[in-house]
Amino acid sequence: MSPNGHKSRRLMRAVPKQITNALQAEMLWSLGYSGAGVRVAVFDTGLASDHPHFKKGRVKDRTNWTNEKTLDDGLGHGTFVAGVISSHKECLGFAPDADIFVFRVFTNNQVSYTSWFLDAFNYAILKKIHVLNLSIGGPDFMDHPFVDKVWELTANKVIMVSAIGNDGPLYGTLNNPADQMDVIGVGGINFENQIARFSSRGMTTWELPGGYGRLKPDIVTYGSAVRGSALKSGCRSLSGTSVASPVVAGAVTLLLSAVLERPHIINPASVKQALMASARRLPDVNMFEQGYGKLDLLAAYHTLRAYKPQASLVPSYIDLTEEPYMWPYYTQPLYYGAMPVIVNVTILNGMGVSGKIVDRACCVCSHEEFGQFLWQACCVCSHEEFGQFLWQACCVCSHEEFGQFLWQACCV
Repeated sequence: MSPNGHKSRRLMRAVPKQITNALQAEMLWSLGYSGAGVRVAVFDTGLASDHPHFKKGRVKDRTNWTNEKTLDDGLGHGTFVAGVISSHKECLGFAPDADIFVFRVFTNNQVSYTSWFLDAFNYAILKKIHVLNLSIGGPDFMDHPFVDKVWELTANKVIMVSAIGNDGPLYGTLNNPADQMDVIGVGGINFENQIARFSSRGMTTWELPGGYGRLKPDIVTYGSAVRGSALKSGCRSLSGTSVASPVVAGAVTLLLSAVLERPHIINPASVKQALMASARRLPDVNMFEQGYGKLDLLAAYHTLRAYKPQASLVPSYIDLTEEPYMWPYYTQPLYYGAMPVIVNVTILNGMGVSGKIVDRACCVCSHEEFGQFLWQACCVCSHEEFGQFLWQACCVCSHEEFGQFLWQACCV
């Protein structure tokens, strides 16, 4: 490994239906929303300046951060990703009127270095990017300069969408940066609403062996046999979470164009909250395969339009009778003296970059047959401008017959 390089980060290989139809994007187009005014960055293999699928003047900037002297795409991966987001003909993208910023961070040999990403990320902050798609990933969340820069991006209200990885069906195979709390990690499904075999599964492994991992992916969407822009012209079909990621990035770009008059709600946490709250849960699939469920574009639109700044928990509840979604938690026997059920909970704060825990509150555990049976301490979070906004950070509930239920949390 070179001093500034990182060999394990790689493109999420897209293994060779009109996606906007499947998610009913035309319903939002008919309301006059098409991505106008939203700045979206594509970090990938580049894009030709004269590709016919993109409206004239919509590709606002193309930059090359590699050691190759070209801005063009020699592989087709970046072209496909950009097309899913913003193509306006043949194989349509979600946001044809968005402002596209192309960042070439991979060579034609699929080589990239951390230093290239760091420089490109800084430029994205300078250009005030709203949405940033990363159809890339690697297993190493210990690349601290990269991870820290992602935190800096999201603290600057850049909504980062990233492929969860193509290392399924094994569990614990998530890729970085999609496994970060502040990034929208996207898994893949086919058009039969089945989890794609290739889609990486959670939980996150950052916390192991010191604790339990977090819930990931955040949501899933179509990533198998999706049509998108080919290298020079025309369309082709690809599969992979590198395809599912721009589907969500394009959808988010389209959604933001409907709420530009409310800039205070355009931030990573609020958008993630809206996507999760509106997602449709897939039957017979556990949380570490699907997250909160399948992207529902129209429901997300209504949720975001009505959104009020708030904080929320991920997961928002634990039901030990709900199988298979609550796997593996429901598999742990509950009896007096049993080991506690431990859940790593993330707090999403849609009101500010930072908040703090200032007071104690309570949580209530319940059972359909036995009712509420004990509550103990947890927390209230607050923000100087918005006041108190969240109950329930860390609590232990117990019952003499059913054992203990332990919640843990970390903040975004």
